[in-house]
Amino acid sequence: MFPSKLAGRTFDAYHVQRVLRLTGEVDPDRMRAAGQALLDRHANLRVAFVSDARGEWVQLVPGKVALPWRLADLRELAPDDREAERARVLAEDRAEYFDPAVPPLVRMTLVLTGPAAAELVLTTHHVLLDGWSLPLLVQDLLKLYGSNGDASALPAPPRYRDFLRWLRDRDADATAGAWASELDGVREPTLLAPDDRSDTEAGTGQREVPLRAARELARRAAELGVTMNTVVQGAWGIVLATLTGRDDVVFGTTVSGRPADLPGADATIGMFINTVPVRVTCRPAETLRGLLRGLQQRQGALLEHHHWGLTDIQRTVGLPMLFDTVTVFESYPVDGADVGAAGTAAGVSVTGVTSEDGTHYPLGVAAIADPYPRIAIAYRRSAFDDAHVDRIAALFGRVLDRITTDPDLPLGRLDGLDAAEREHLLTGLNVTAPPPPARTIWELFEAQAVASPDAVAVAYADQELTYRDLRARSERLAPNSSGAGWGPSPWWP
Repeated sequence: MFPSKLAGRTFDAYHVQRVLRLTGEVDPDRMRAAGQALLDRHANLRVAFVSDARGEWVQLVPGKVALPWRLADLRELAPDDREAERARVLAEDRAEYFDPAVPPLVRMTLVLTGPAAAELVLTTHHVLLDGWSLPLLVQDLLKLYGSNGDASALPAPPRYRDFLRWLRDRDADATAGAWASELDGVREPTLLAPDDRSDTEAGTGQREVPLRAARELARRAAELGVTMNTVVQGAWGIVLATLTGRDDVVFGTTVSGRPADLPGADATIGMFINTVPVRVTCRPAETLRGLLRGLQQRQGALLEHHHWGLTDIQRTVGLPMLFDTVTVFESYPVDGADVGAAGTAAGVSVTGVTSEDGTHYPLGVAAIADPYPRIAIAYRRSAFDDAHVDRIAALFGRVLDRITTDPDLPLGRLDGLDAAEREHLLTGLNVTAPPPPARTIWELFEAQAVASPDAVAVAYADQELTYRDLRARSERLAPNSSGAGWGPSPWWP
């Protein structure tokens, strides 16, 4: 038994459905045997989670569990009926949530769609696997399929429990101090969503961030000596500051969590990723270049503390939450050739993967270098409408463009408006009807004093002045003002 690194997190509805498109004649019995051997081989795929006496989650590892397995043979159906049934099978699987106390938190469904075509539906609880693990798992599965479930020819895999021991041995006081120092002065969360009701029926949306010069942006990052991940984070911090009207903002980012000093960490199947805060301070005199370099330096100093749970970080700061937006830079350095070779040996090829995952925050930014940056914004429609996110994406794109074209621009001179928005603010909102008369304030006062000399012009407390009184006082004051050098403004038309 080891403490879960996700202690304190809710487990409801955190499941991921991945659909692997397979080419080749797939034997259902061999695939089921391979899936069962996968569970037998990796102890952390068999875990269950229960609450201990203190109300914290712990994980239990049973020695043996049976793989939940389903087979849907659609090969004899007409094409339209086959697609409808396929969609029904996937929807039914997505709607079935895991009970964290009942292992395993993984299941497989094989959908046969043709004589040499199939889909393997791999559904797991989010706590079991990260994106880095998927190619590793598929490679293992195909090798086990090729051996009909016999794992004796495969080398022993790295153990996830070694990572849990590594976590247990960290210096908690040093890590807590590092996060307390980084977040010193943060007194409230940075919240962008106006009213997120988490209405699942409203659904989710996604918008691409327009990048006019993605290739040049990658080159600029290299010239600045920062990673593309830092560029995305810095730009998003500027966007958040613009949208919230604050110069000190915090958002989350997903980190790989695989320790460089833990042997075999990069080849281990399991959940390593963590969500940690990123703080961006926008000082008007600082340049884009300076902001990005400073951000990378601070984030680099926190690398050895990326294992610290978000709940613990928030407790250190003294806030129940810190942000409602997150960024993730997808980079899984696993050789796809290994997966292809395993499939070739087994007589089955993986020709595509799709994924259905929940949106755990109202808005998230996902970036990938492919080989040049592509960025998308995923959002809950219960919190943001499409037009709002379109404006956010456009602003994000403009900030990234300015990093590309003018990295030495001070933040105080960074204009986040496009031409239409600027015209609307400067002209559209200032249109008044009817136009004011072409007379000065003094001329208007004179006209009113002649028309209604005994009307009250000024009232304060229990004192009142008529237009006649106010005019007389101003005429007495005028010579003194003129003698003191007062006069009309030289800029007044």
